Amino acid sequence: GIAGPTTWPTVMLYAVALFALAWAVQRTAGVLRRREGSVAAPPQAVAGGLRVWGGIGLVLAYGFSLAWLGFALGTVLYIVLWLLLSGIRSPKLIAAVSGLGTVALLYLFIKLALMPLDRGAGVIGEFSVWLYRLLGIY
Repeated sequence: GIAGPTTWPTVMLYAVALFALAWAVQRTAGVLRRREGSVAAPPQAVAGGLRVWGGIGLVLAYGFSLAWLGFALGTVLYIVLWLLLSGIRSPKLIAAVSGLGTVALLYLFIKLALMPLDRGAGVIGEFSVWLYRLLGIY
């Protein structure tokens, strides 16, 4: 049919990418308007623009890599990289947020919503099944 168990995550992923792209265009236009008449953009504006484009790239890479990385591993990596991109450097905080956040999302989507998320390819898929069994999701 037109909608299935992957419709909602796919639509949300595209929506995040679309709004991030719109925000990046808006920020870039703002920097260019401020730069008229000046020689160079302020360093914080350039860094902010790079973060925006980095975030867009990260969202797209996450979406495209889910088929072979699987939801569990892909989400952990995505959250870790997102936190690093946002400037958080505490290893304990990054480990806690990425680990607990991924487990919460696994329970929400797989156990509660009964959504068949990608497990990954090859050995990663086997690891995902092992992890789901360990967590009591399967």
